[in-house]
Amino acid sequence: GGGGGGGGDGGGGGGGGAAPSLELRGGREEVWSVSVSDGPLVAAGTQAALLLWDVRRADTPAARLEVHTEAVSAVRFQPGSASALVSGSVDGLICSIDCRQTNDDDAVTGVINEGRPVSSLGFFGPEPASHLHVLSSLETLSVWDLQQQAGTCLARHDALRREVDMLGEEEAAAGAGDGIDYLVGCQYCPATQRLYLVAGEHCGTLHLLAVEREGVVALASLRGGGGGAARGHTSDVRCFLWDGGGLLSGGEDARLCSWSPDTDAAAGSDATPLASTSRKSAKPPAARAGGAPARGGSGAPRRANPY
Repeated sequence: GGGGGGGGDGGGGGGGGAAPSLELRGGREEVWSVSVSDGPLVAAGTQAALLLWDVRRADTPAARLEVHTEAVSAVRFQPGSASALVSGSVDGLICSIDCRQTNDDDAVTGVINEGRPVSSLGFFGPEPASHLHVLSSLETLSVWDLQQQAGTCLARHDALRREVDMLGEEEAAAGAGDGIDYLVGCQYCPATQRLYLVAGEHCGTLHLLAVEREGVVALASLRGGGGGAARGHTSDVRCFLWDGGGLLSGGEDARLCSWSPDTDAAAGSDATPLASTSRKSAKPPAARAGGAPARGGSGAPRRANPY
């Protein structure tokens, strides 16, 4: 929802600015996250509550659920569902919500105590997706199985900056950093049935990792380097979009960088610039059934589906 990018409020006045096709209003609360169901529902996490709209009657929220004690920082509908939703909050709780109910007690079907402020979450796994990846503001990752009402924690990674070695021997000898300063987000690839994690360094380097049952495996580093226009990022990356064939990233340096497959990066080598502004070439996680070994080692093939 929210305001358009033109000028002023309202859509009638002069100029050629585009007006939104649909505007959902729920008061003046700050919106932290939104999600759209496979039906007519739209959910928004706000500073004080979880708001639900039916787009067929968008003039007022269909429900206001106060199921958290702090800001609702992440909401996500279960893929393929018109009413099943999960919400995460700064209060450290994750709630399973039945959006067909309009009061707090009936709507909450399960609660998970993550124990850390939730920054993002999402479903993954073969349909119907019943696993959840959760990132916290403390740069931790946890994986949950929601098939049981109480939820089962399958893995918890509280020290990824120390658990995953992103450095090659030459970099380690040169005294480079530990390779991970923060976590950007996760994405599930149905083709490989693997969950991927994008992490970063404050200098702008990105790392692609696979979340396996045995642990988190480093796959490739997107460093760029070299001169010219294609320099890559120079500061924190805050968002990304990956379609399995290429990666688009946006950072605090006001750059959008496009990364496309490169056979040289299949073994985890650094990216090389393309001859175009803010475009890089690197290898997203390889779509092969045998998985990928940890950086710097050969090892036995890993299972394709971690959970």
